[in-house]
Amino acid sequence: MKLETTDYHCGGSAIRVITGGLPEIRGSCFRERMEFVHKNVDFVRKHLCWEPRGFQAMTVVMPIQHDQSVADGAVLYMAAAMYLPFCGEATICYVRYLMEHSLVECNEPETKVLVQCPLGLVTCYAEWNNRKVGNVRFHGVPAYVHSVETDLNLSCGLKVRAGIVFSGEYYVIVLEDQLHIDISKEKCITLTSWADDVTQEAIEQSKLPICGTIITDGSLKDSSFHIIVYEDSMVNRGFCGCGSTCRATFDYFNGNLKLGESRQYGSIVTKQCATVTPVKATKIDGRDAVVIEIKSRAYKTGSHVFEFESDDPLAKPAMVLNLRYAYNRSQIKNCNSTNPTVQPRVGAKLVFGLSFEIANLAGFQNILSWSRKVNLSHGLPTERSDRKCRQIARVLKKVENRWAES
Repeated sequence: MKLETTDYHCGGSAIRVITGGLPEIRGSCFRERMEFVHKNVDFVRKHLCWEPRGFQAMTVVMPIQHDQSVADGAVLYMAAAMYLPFCGEATICYVRYLMEHSLVECNEPETKVLVQCPLGLVTCYAEWNNRKVGNVRFHGVPAYVHSVETDLNLSCGLKVRAGIVFSGEYYVIVLEDQLHIDISKEKCITLTSWADDVTQEAIEQSKLPICGTIITDGSLKDSSFHIIVYEDSMVNRGFCGCGSTCRATFDYFNGNLKLGESRQYGSIVTKQCATVTPVKATKIDGRDAVVIEIKSRAYKTGSHVFEFESDDPLAKPAMVLNLRYAYNRSQIKNCNSTNPTVQPRVGAKLVFGLSFEIANLAGFQNILSWSRKVNLSHGLPTERSDRKCRQIARVLKKVENRWAES
C-alpha cells in the first residue's frame, strides 16, 4: 500500500493533506462516509499520524466525497489521539490545496470556498493573485462564554480565576498573572504542567468535556501571545483556530475587542500570528454569541509517498505518550502576595513510548506504583502524587479502549 500526501504548515502547525492512495470510501452522504472511515479506514490515521511517519502534534486532512449541492470540498481531520470536529490551520491548508490543483473555480482577487467538515459547513475566502494563493480567512461557528470567572483550586494550593469558552470545543482561558509566571517558549515545560493541572481541575469542577487550557499574556495590544495545551499534554505549535476564536470571544464579551476590530493572536512556540476579527453578534441555544473571523496563510513544506512493507517490524505504528513529572510546584510560596517567590525544582521526568500492542492497564500497575514512589522521593505531596497516578490511569484507560476498538 502507498499513500501520497502534500504537507504544509500554518502558523507552525504541521498539516498533511492526503492526495492519493486512499481506498474506496463508501456512503451516500457525508455522515455515512465519515462513519465508514471511522470503522474501516482508521489505519490511515494511525499510519500517518503515529511514529515513525508522524508525531504527536501531526494533523492529517483526509478529503472525502462532498455533497456537491452544498460544498466545494469535504474533509475529515485526523490527529494522533482522535478525530477532530474542526481544525482552522488544516482548513486553511486544504483550501490552498484545492485552489492550486484547480479543484475549485478561482477568481481574483478573492475566491469563496465552502468546506464540509464534521462541525458543519465552513465558509472560506482565499486571496488569489497570479495563480498564487495568499491569505485565507474563514468564519468559525458561533462562540460564547460559558463562564467569565471560575475559581479553580490547583493541587499546589494556588487559586486561579479562569474563563471557560465554547467555540466548537470548550477551552479554559487563564491569564499569566494568575499563575505568577511570564509565558515564553523557554518555560514551555513548566507551562504545560500548569495547563494540565488547570484542565483537570476545570473538568472535575465544571463536568464539561474541556479540550484544553489557553494561557495568555493578557495583552490588549495589537499582538498577543499564548500557549495552548490539550488534555493529553500536547502543545499546539501554531495559533490554533478554535483556541484563537475562544480568545477573541473572551475579549469581545469582556469589552476588550469590538465588532470589526482586528487583533493578532499567536503561539509562544513559533511566534506566528493569525488575524482575528469579531464579525457578527448572534445567539446560540439562547446564549449571546459571536462569529469570529480567522485569517492566516499556508506554506508548503513538501510532498511524500509513504510505503508500507509487510515484513516491516513497525508495520503497526506506535503512538508515544509523554507522561511527565516535570516540576515540583508545591514550593510556590506567598501565593497571595503581589510578588510571589516561585522556586520550581526539576523532578523526575518519565517518558514512556507505548505501542498499542502492549498498552493495557494490567501491565502498568507496577509502573504506577513505582512512579508514585518517584514523585514522593522528589518532594511531591502524597495528594499530588495520587492525583497524577489517577491521571495516568485515565490516559492508559483511553489507550486500552482505543486498542480494543481497533
